[in-house]
Amino acid sequence: MPMGRFAVSDIGFGYHQFIKRELLEKSGHVRDDGFAIRCDVTVVTELRTDAAVPPPDLRRHLGGLLESGDGADVTFHVAGEEVRAHRYILAARSPVFKAELFGQMKESSSSNTVVNVDDMEAEVFRALLVFIYTDALPETKTKANQEDELVIAQHLLVAADRYGMERLKLLCEEKLVEYIDRGSAVMLMALAEQHHCHGLKEACFRFLESKETLSALPVSCQGAAFQDDGGGARPPPYSSSSAIVGGTVKGHHILKIEGYSYIKEKLPAGKFIKSRTFKVDDHLWCLLFYPNGSRASPPGFVAVYLKLVVAGGKQPVRARATFGLLDRLGNPVMSCKLDAGMHGFTVSETGFGYHEFIGAEVLEKLGYVRDDSFTIRCDVAVVGALRVEDRTAPVVAVEVPPPELRRHLGGLLESMEGADVTFHVAGEEVPAHRSVLAARSPVFRAELFGAMKESVSGGSNAVVEVDDMEADVFRALLAFVYTDELPETETKQQVVMAQHLLVAADRYGMQRLMRLCEEKLCGRVELGSAATLMALAEQHHCRGLKEACLRFIDSTATMVAVMASDGFEHLIKSCPSLVKELIPTESAIVGSTVTGHHLLHIDGYSHTKDRLPNGCYMDSRPFTVGGHLWRIGYYPNGDVADASAYMAVYLTIDENVIVAVKAFAKFSLFFNGEPTPPAFVHTTEPFVFSRKGIGYGFSKYAERELMEGSIVDDKFTIRCDVGVSTELRAEDRPPSDFAAVVPPSDLHRHLGDLLDSKHGADVTFQVGGEAFRAHRYVLAARSPVFRAELFGAMREATAAAAASSSDSEAIRVDDMEAPVFSALLRFVYTDALPAPGGADDGQAAGGGSDSEEAAMAQHLLVAADRYDLKRLKLLCEDKLRRHIDAASAASMLALAEQHHCRGLKEACLVFLSSPANLHAAMGSDGFEHLSRSCPGVIKELISKLVPRCD
Repeated sequence: MPMGRFAVSDIGFGYHQFIKRELLEKSGHVRDDGFAIRCDVTVVTELRTDAAVPPPDLRRHLGGLLESGDGADVTFHVAGEEVRAHRYILAARSPVFKAELFGQMKESSSSNTVVNVDDMEAEVFRALLVFIYTDALPETKTKANQEDELVIAQHLLVAADRYGMERLKLLCEEKLVEYIDRGSAVMLMALAEQHHCHGLKEACFRFLESKETLSALPVSCQGAAFQDDGGGARPPPYSSSSAIVGGTVKGHHILKIEGYSYIKEKLPAGKFIKSRTFKVDDHLWCLLFYPNGSRASPPGFVAVYLKLVVAGGKQPVRARATFGLLDRLGNPVMSCKLDAGMHGFTVSETGFGYHEFIGAEVLEKLGYVRDDSFTIRCDVAVVGALRVEDRTAPVVAVEVPPPELRRHLGGLLESMEGADVTFHVAGEEVPAHRSVLAARSPVFRAELFGAMKESVSGGSNAVVEVDDMEADVFRALLAFVYTDELPETETKQQVVMAQHLLVAADRYGMQRLMRLCEEKLCGRVELGSAATLMALAEQHHCRGLKEACLRFIDSTATMVAVMASDGFEHLIKSCPSLVKELIPTESAIVGSTVTGHHLLHIDGYSHTKDRLPNGCYMDSRPFTVGGHLWRIGYYPNGDVADASAYMAVYLTIDENVIVAVKAFAKFSLFFNGEPTPPAFVHTTEPFVFSRKGIGYGFSKYAERELMEGSIVDDKFTIRCDVGVSTELRAEDRPPSDFAAVVPPSDLHRHLGDLLDSKHGADVTFQVGGEAFRAHRYVLAARSPVFRAELFGAMREATAAAAASSSDSEAIRVDDMEAPVFSALLRFVYTDALPAPGGADDGQAAGGGSDSEEAAMAQHLLVAADRYDLKRLKLLCEDKLRRHIDAASAASMLALAEQHHCRGLKEACLVFLSSPANLHAAMGSDGFEHLSRSCPGVIKELISKLVPRCD
């Protein structure tokens, strides 16, 4: 069914001839006088920034493995430098590396092979390794000039040819085509000939066909450029052919759309992306692709136009354009071929074609989009007068194949060449590669390279017992580790496998796999599975899955049916507190006003005043009061011309309104935390918000001159208290409790005392020359990484060592300061950050300086990421956001990028979006570190405060 627009007043939308009754009754689908209809509904929502499932991170993980060198088992000597790598990754990606490292001489290899590479620069070899591990060319850390990029591309092409890496070779070839000029054409053609680069060679020939280009070359180069090597090379340009032609000149262009979903998301309706220019007759053309339609397109269509870029003669140019889709074999899809007819093209017009080329839903659901890509072919027939045309062969484009890192690692998983760890799972042996596992999972990293790594790596092939998992689940987990994709399973087994994989993903700290399983299970909540899935969601902290189950059980009838399922008894036993959310024991009829407030901090008032002229505003983030979404509109220079001397504020409803909402707003200003002056407190009358985007407030809220006299440090806060009038309603109430008052929980205090007393401590950590005693069960309960180190594959060895010694086994932590580890332990035992200056709870803190507090928060954040303590990491992130200034912004941005702290990164980018702040930060030491360690994030330093005008 095509996309439709629904309204409450409609009777509905569907099929009035869905199926013939006689056909239905004879089909066998009616059993026991009943049958089922399934309706899949897709609701098109607004674009949002938060995604449920994180993007693929296989490349990032393997890039981190290359940088860390964990588990590296081969060393290359290149131009006097040592470069370490992992032999099985190299072998999976290159047939030449495979022959060198696992060929006939593999028996003579030592545990860490040393390979000499005599004829290559270290920089080139490192760039080659970056491609092997990430399937992408390395980013230049500085603005290299064209000559430097040309040189590195040539060397990489030679290296790619040497190691049999066809995709890297084609990428370099494609890059070199862009650098062909008079100074490089002959050299590049020689390179192309030596390394069999057909596309680069053709591009050089094409460039040298021009008499002007040829005459500009030295005489010696002219001869060298067209020497015949006797191998049937293409004839030189001066023996080319031409023809006198009259009538129609035909040509075509093939446009491949790769990454369709990303392009569709980034380009709204009316926006297009251009193809490369192509030549038909003496004219240059291009295609304009509108993924969400042009301004003339109805919603839901893809548009494609042909545009004249450069006219080779008089205008208009008469031409006919035919558009069509190609299948994956390159054959035309006859049902999608459209003739736009004859048209007179001019350079000044936007183009001519189809604003309803194909419906997006048809394109996506009928199999035309494969691997997020599809191909459009445009045939162009130009009507012209008598003319002379060239009949030389067209330039062969360099077509780079798609990334193949996943396929190569998937092949490594199947072949298991170089496997150095074996897992015993449910009576079966499953080999794997410890460095790949460690790169993808913090728990595997702790098991295989953590405190017990000496014991694990003692043998040539370590053996790890996995007692509580089925072999097919563990193999599915490994398939995701190596390919970043869920393995295919039978339809009947998908729900069961997704549940087991979710548990495994939580155990091994693999957040993306966990979210993928959660997303799959959210769509499979049914009467028989709702209780089981809710228990699973509660035990493994899957908020989205829990909400999906609660929404499913939203009626008494559904609740009764779920209570009759086998899973409900398990839910009661495993999560008794959750049952209280399902079965309220009291309710009440309430009629009142629901209130709430939102604080809008204006940090950099003068900057907003300069950037937002009269009539322009910025919205706050959306917030919820009374079950409705709201925003605060802030106009620093007023909303209308006669109020330009005032600041204006408005409360706006930010959702589609079905039933009108009655509400009022009270606006107050706070300067440096001081109470609000009465002159800046204003309350609106109750107002009826009847549609999305409607606002109500004060056009002359505060006289700017009066207000600016109270502003401190160029910042102040707007508080908006919102009161939403509600109708009489029935709501759940917790059961009345007339028992004695229960004191607050003192678990954290008791565990804090346990840490201080050291009673029963059974493990010792050596950190920075100091010994810290702790309790392994407390550590394991709080951190999956501690659990893997202390109770993972080597738990027997740990227990034996502890039993044979009067003291518990000492674990060395080499890369952390003692105060940081002490603060980490304090959080593990008390779930709270230690007081500044080291003061205990209930005592006055001496307090360290702001800089010391920020430094400790940075070190703690790194430690929290290492030990997978998510709440500690977020607490540190929140603390650091309050310490961002010109001196620290760049270093904090680098820290946020390296440890995937989205909130801290956004805060740093917002701070640096001010030109003054950015200029000050560029003078700090941290900015140089940022540019070296995270060159990609520099590109994100763009304005975050884009003004909008009414």
